[in-house]
Amino acid sequence: MNRILILTILLLTNSSVIESRYQTPRDPDCPTINVTCPEEIEPGKPLRFKANVLGGKPKWEITYNWTVDKGTIKFGQGTSTIEVDLEGKDCKGVTATVEVNGVDPKCPRVASCSSCIR
Repeated sequence: MNRILILTILLLTNSSVIESRYQTPRDPDCPTINVTCPEEIEPGKPLRFKANVLGGKPKWEITYNWTVDKGTIKFGQGTSTIEVDLEGKDCKGVTATVEVNGVDPKCPRVASCSSCIR
């Protein structure tokens, strides 16, 4: 039975709290996947989220499928970095989730990051 350790880190900044979730698989063939939230948030500017795939042994070419719970992905779907337009809404509670394909299906493949948690 494969077990997964999920570690949640909360980073406090002057303007927001940034949450990042890391999935650490026990199988050395599986990569560690994390999502980085925007470090600085400027009103009216897109938010940038980045997926990081570290280690493991890819089975095929790595691809990325992003979803956001608020706003619209304006750039980067299918790549490791996306820009999200909030279309005038505040960023409170926006979460970007990535599913990474191209790794062994038994490996954890999903990670997310929430920005502007207040």
